Amino acid sequence: VAIVHNLAATLFGGTMPLMATFLFYRSDAWAGDNPDALYPRLIPGLYISLLGCVAWFSLTYLVRHPHDVRTGDIELRKAVELENRKYKEVKKNKKKKRMIEEQLAADPVPHEGDYIPPVV
Repeated sequence: VAIVHNLAATLFGGTMPLMATFLFYRSDAWAGDNPDALYPRLIPGLYISLLGCVAWFSLTYLVRHPHDVRTGDIELRKAVELENRKYKEVKKNKKKKRMIEEQLAADPVPHEGDYIPPVV
């Protein structure tokens, strides 16, 4: 993510003044001496607006992170609930294991002479 961000900042942010100046002078040449030629004079502003729209789209639709302000609340809550369920399950299994160990410790171990074979 950092490499892409730095690359985009270099390409668009670094060249934006150059492109805006180029488009300003180019649009001035296209408009010529006509004072009613509004659209060619809007080209530098449209370029900057286009870059702003690309940045807005990238921030709202392409960037997804669990700690994101928009989606993070739901995603974090789900992750915490999952971890809590896992913790409770492990705790319950430890309790079962402890109970079985206590039962086995309470039962007397049969001696060799007390062996009773199973009935088939």
